[in-house]
Amino acid sequence: MDKKQIVEEDLKYVLYTIFDNYENLLKKIYIVIDSDENSEQISEEVLKKINQNTPPFIKKVLSFNDDGQNSMTKLKKDNKNLKIVTKYELDDEDNIVIDIFNKDFDKLKYEYSYETKFVVDYILSLDDIRRSRFFKELSKNKKDDEETDENDKKDSNDKGYLNINDLYNICVSKTLCKDGDDISKISNWIYNTINPNVLHTDLFEEMLKAINEQLDNSKFDSYLEHILNKKENKSLEYISPSNDLYQLLLFEDMLRVDYKDKCNVKIDLDVDYIGEWWSKNILPEFKKKYGEKDLANQLELEVKKNEIIDLHGKNFEKFKNKIICEIEKDYSQTEVLNEDTEKQEKIYVENIIKNLNAKTVAELEETIEKIDIKYENNKQILKNYCSDKFIDILENKEQDYNLKELEQFLNDNEEYLNNKASVYFEVCIQKQLQKLEENLLNDICDVKNLKDLEELHNKILENGEFVKCEDIECIIFRKMESIIKICNLAEINNEDNIRISNSIYDNTSSIELDKYPIAEVLICRDIKINLNDVETSLEDLSANIEEVQDVVLNNCIFNCEYYNMNIQINDSEDYHVVKFRYLNDLADYIKLKEGNKFLLNLKSMNKDVQHKKRVFNKGNSEIIKEIDEFYLEKQTAKS
Repeated sequence: MDKKQIVEEDLKYVLYTIFDNYENLLKKIYIVIDSDENSEQISEEVLKKINQNTPPFIKKVLSFNDDGQNSMTKLKKDNKNLKIVTKYELDDEDNIVIDIFNKDFDKLKYEYSYETKFVVDYILSLDDIRRSRFFKELSKNKKDDEETDENDKKDSNDKGYLNINDLYNICVSKTLCKDGDDISKISNWIYNTINPNVLHTDLFEEMLKAINEQLDNSKFDSYLEHILNKKENKSLEYISPSNDLYQLLLFEDMLRVDYKDKCNVKIDLDVDYIGEWWSKNILPEFKKKYGEKDLANQLELEVKKNEIIDLHGKNFEKFKNKIICEIEKDYSQTEVLNEDTEKQEKIYVENIIKNLNAKTVAELEETIEKIDIKYENNKQILKNYCSDKFIDILENKEQDYNLKELEQFLNDNEEYLNNKASVYFEVCIQKQLQKLEENLLNDICDVKNLKDLEELHNKILENGEFVKCEDIECIIFRKMESIIKICNLAEINNEDNIRISNSIYDNTSSIELDKYPIAEVLICRDIKINLNDVETSLEDLSANIEEVQDVVLNNCIFNCEYYNMNIQINDSEDYHVVKFRYLNDLADYIKLKEGNKFLLNLKSMNKDVQHKKRVFNKGNSEIIKEIDEFYLEKQTAKS
């Protein structure tokens, strides 16, 4: 095959690249061709293909020139966002590069989004007349969108064009109810069902209706045979969540469970060929990877792997039972070879267990680490011993166990513990939490300040995420509020107290802070002011002022005039400490800087107010300086 043919065959990957990147062209797209006598001809072919199969609004993005003039009809070989080069001219590796002669396109196709490939393939399937009509329709869709009320516009159109998801929805709507390739149609149904947020709601409902009308046993069986014959599915990972087979079974499962009220399609899978497929394609992979010594164990694990997959469809039951039957047929032939060795191992395990007497979880873990067991049946003997011993150890009331450590033990030794151990651990959690809560109610009486409260909280947190529950955290926060109520102003403004309160709050999960307004006063004192959105920022500032005043007055705590607030201007890394009494002055200063929109009548200010302003200006010079610099830059930019 010569290079001219390669270009024609693989130009769609150029289109994939363009459609996958046109929404965010921070980098230039380089299309690389070989340097030979055909390079100019190849360049023309590439540009012609792009021109023919790219909607006008994308061509506008690709060929928008710095002089402000748009080329809507022709793309140039070299423009702002796209360039065709030889491999010798490529000098910027940070950009988007597609070498159409030196790429492995079988691997490359997985780099593009499903939506991109669907849109491009749909466009390439159109003849010249239908493609032209389709592009005009896209332009009309865009025009209609531009005429929509500003408040109703979608984010996807804020840049002035349809995004790839818009295009995908339009293309799906064109193909949804049309006659066509069943394989492609079912593949699209599966993708949209597993990813239900991709399609617009009305279109998704229409797709479910089409599935209900068109999907039947024959099409489902044909699609299953199609994916079983795909090379990438003939591997030991044939049932992994990323593979086509799993997604097909998940698709049917979702139709039965999630969309049964909208789609009552009933598939009755003919599975006779599945056992033969497994024996022919998967079993040889097992034998290749595992020798006779390990094969029986691995086949038994494969049975368990199929049994625990959480899909409810009756067809999946038929599917996995057929495979399990095939596995067990082969396993029974292999099992005879290992029978004597398994019996010897069983005697070895039973003798070890007779001499064991683990008294702590740590000793039980040491026992597990020392014993190496090969056969599953013998592992079950050890599992039963470890589970019963684990429960015995926990029932010893003289031992005090950390919940976090127990959970770690269960996770690390899951294969040696049965459900009985897990259930007992859940009971243990509830008992331990009750005990912690009782101890907390006693211990918290001795807490006099926030430092003591932090130490007590950290001690509880040693038990891990289990203690992040509402009952325990409510006790902590009620105590925090009772301490804050008797704090003086210096303690309220003390940075260590602020840090402690924030630390306690950061290590909780069930507390809604607005239900604890006194704690909120100590924790939430940061205010962000965005001078690019002054009106909203001043409204937020006013709300903060009122909230603090209400909490302080209603609870008869400190005088808030000298309460410190941390003010951040725009996205500056610096926070300025401003006394609460000056927050209104800060708002007035910003209003003055804004000019006519917020202009105050300065002449009507009395002397007391003017004096107060001078005190504010003198004591808050750093934040005033930052505000002044912002408005100076703003004024300079305008002029």
